[in-house]
Amino acid sequence: MPPMRHCARQRAYLLKNVRAQDFVCRFGGEEFVIILPTAGRDGAHARAERLRSKMRELNIMNRGKSLGMVTFSVGVAGFPEHGMSPKDLMAAADAAR
Repeated sequence: MPPMRHCARQRAYLLKNVRAQDFVCRFGGEEFVIILPTAGRDGAHARAERLRSKMRELNIMNRGKSLGMVTFSVGVAGFPEHGMSPKDLMAAADAAR
């Protein structure tokens, strides 16, 4: 199965585990960004940890064989304390991983 199909499954899994007001976006390769517009810093950290735990349960199969555990690293950045632009926020979240 092509990597794109694996990403689609990961995104579908993430979409099932976020709130209606959250946004899940693919961000190049096999990375995703989840935007939590109504979450404060503590809430974002708690949500990230819950998602990380749930991703450990995800078992992606390819031709009848498991691809192993999905890795999931998290970085949290908040607006405006970590940046005013999407680029700055992404850099801050990436540095926080």
